[in-house]
Amino acid sequence: DGEVDDKIIAVMQNGPFGKVIGLADLDHQFPGVTTILYTWFTSYKGYGKDGKLRLSSPGFKGRAVALKTIGDAILDFESAFYTDADRRPLDENGNPYLYRWPGAKNIGE
Repeated sequence: DGEVDDKIIAVMQNGPFGKVIGLADLDHQFPGVTTILYTWFTSYKGYGKDGKLRLSSPGFKGRAVALKTIGDAILDFESAFYTDADRRPLDENGNPYLYRWPGAKNIGE
């Protein structure tokens, strides 16, 4: 239908992927995993009546795009449901601060 349906890949810090820093490192440490993910994300809804996969993907983006996507979603949600007094503070680039928990880390590309 031409709709955008972004996906964010997140991993547990103490899990097997916890030491991975970015997409290139993911493929280096776990060869073929991005191919598996791409196959899943483009085929999990199956085929349409025309015999073609229902989904397509422009491929993977890096950490910066993921953080912007998350930030944009937060701002969209807050603008729909929050009053100005409830909104989270913005950083110097106008993005919402994403990490409030002290143990959270910004790692990767």
